Amino acid sequence: MRVTPSSLVPRRSAVVAIAAAVGLALTGCTIPASSDSSAAASSAPGDPADSPTASPTPTPTAEQPLIGKTVYLDPGHGGPIGDEMWQMVPDGHGGTVQCQTEGAITNAGLREESFTLQTSQLLAADLKRLGAEVIVSRGDDSGGGACVDQRIEAANQAGADAFISLHADAGPEFSYGFYIDYPTAVTGDPVEQQSADLALSIRDAMVAVELIPSTYAGEEGLQANGTMAELGLARVPAVVVQMANMGNGIEGALLADPSVRKGYSKSLSAGIVDFLTGLAAPTG
Repeated sequence: MRVTPSSLVPRRSAVVAIAAAVGLALTGCTIPASSDSSAAASSAPGDPADSPTASPTPTPTAEQPLIGKTVYLDPGHGGPIGDEMWQMVPDGHGGTVQCQTEGAITNAGLREESFTLQTSQLLAADLKRLGAEVIVSRGDDSGGGACVDQRIEAANQAGADAFISLHADAGPEFSYGFYIDYPTAVTGDPVEQQSADLALSIRDAMVAVELIPSTYAGEEGLQANGTMAELGLARVPAVVVQMANMGNGIEGALLADPSVRKGYSKSLSAGIVDFLTGLAAPTG
């Protein structure tokens, strides 16, 4: 089922409270998935974990509502692209896409891969503080990183509760704002609706702190997308967040401000908490 604007309005007032609770302040082709916390190993019958003295499985708390949840973060793009990045890979929609592409760049020279990496590092820290296991697709800008199909497959294999790919668009010069891509409904798989719900939670959290939905793409900050491999190959709830338009000189300049990156991180974490638990993210 495709999310439409009429289905979005009722959630806004609830997520305003969620984002406010976060305490946000804005001033204006192979990689093993790396994890910020170790996944628990499965125990076989007879293992110590099966004994009555084994430590109980941690349960969520008010301060750590994401205990037991796994979030896969993908800072979009990567460093310099080698020849292998030009190969074509499946897109999950019956076609192919380029393994990896160069990201956008602001007028001042800030590259998309650096902005998304810095923001993902802040977001990972926020999510870990809230109890989540966080897996990231890359930890630096030293290379192009994994192909797009490998990134989402790593999230699938991890059984992630949410996959969030962070980007910043290269849109028209006089346009601005964020938008969130989610999978076009094709098969009726529950993951398609879960992805739309994830997009909606994040969109509402961003709007709640007065981030402006895109003036040139999507509808009210949301866009069903039937071409991106990260969405077409997803077997877990997945979205691609275009946080801003680097093609706009004013908006692009703001992205260099550390407080702005922190603001994006806080609103994203509020939306993720809302999607995974229905609760407001604790302050702190």
